[in-house]
Amino acid sequence: MGFTHAVRKQIKDCVMEARVKRLTRLETHALIQSRTGKDVSIPYIDYLIRTIKKHAPARLAELRETRHAFLDEAFKTIDEVERYMQETWRLFHLSEQDRYLQLHCIRELHQLTITRSNIVDVIPHFSAMEVAKKPNETPIQSDLVSAQRGRSQAVF
Repeated sequence: MGFTHAVRKQIKDCVMEARVKRLTRLETHALIQSRTGKDVSIPYIDYLIRTIKKHAPARLAELRETRHAFLDEAFKTIDEVERYMQETWRLFHLSEQDRYLQLHCIRELHQLTITRSNIVDVIPHFSAMEVAKKPNETPIQSDLVSAQRGRSQAVF
């Protein structure tokens, strides 16, 4: 297609967003065009969807077995929730005449705060886990082995 690496990343991000939003292929095409200004073919979108599906198990294994990948995803999610919170506050302040919308914003902020708190609560528990001792052992398996050996474990 001749796109730069940055444009290919933008297109892939659009496809992933479209999948989350359950957009059709034509809606995905329109999203890509509006965000990037690039016209991609439907077969290229199909190729990206197949690629994302194909690499999903490897990505899951990386998140499960690599502490840094999991933490990176957790921090990206926190950043995303904070962007949603900023946008919600913006909507709240712009809608001073619409009390119903303001009330809805407050409810949404409450849910976003809970979501952010839940993510923040998980991070210390995950980062306290021992690093795997064997190449094929996950951090969780390593913790179980340590507990079986009688080594003390942090209690949360």
